[in-house]
Amino acid sequence: MRLYSPSMTSDLHPQTVLENFIAGGKKFLSLAQNIPAEKLNRSPGAEEWSAAFVIHHMADSELHFATRYLFNLVDDRPPIQGFNEEFYPDRTHYDKRNPANSIQALKGIRAMVEEILTNATPDDWKRISVRFDGEEVTLLQIVDTAAGHSKAHKEQLESILVDGK
Repeated sequence: MRLYSPSMTSDLHPQTVLENFIAGGKKFLSLAQNIPAEKLNRSPGAEEWSAAFVIHHMADSELHFATRYLFNLVDDRPPIQGFNEEFYPDRTHYDKRNPANSIQALKGIRAMVEEILTNATPDDWKRISVRFDGEEVTLLQIVDTAAGHSKAHKEQLESILVDGK
């Protein structure tokens, strides 16, 4: 279900990436909080996620991203732990979870992370983590990936709401 491929270019700027990250999170949350209850569990197709599943996925993903930022900032060259998002709906019981709880988690995680990243120094943005394939990525690239992830899933929610009317 990968919806976004990160930009691995060197022309990223911390302020722009941070602004995109913050704006994308706010747009996703605003949309998610305003979905009528009767539309939360509608799926546009048999193999497609409902709005509730997308919300749960974003909460789970934000937990993963937050740990990546923290490890990047406090460890030297930490490995990035991958995760298979396809297992999450069944193994963490998306069908039994309350979207309101996932939205609250997203709000809290985002507020904390925004505070941390707003205070990041120019050197912090250059700190290196190592992906499972050995590729080195900076904090800047990790946050850029997260910004794209939020944007892609906001667009997915919009599509679900249009298709599910």
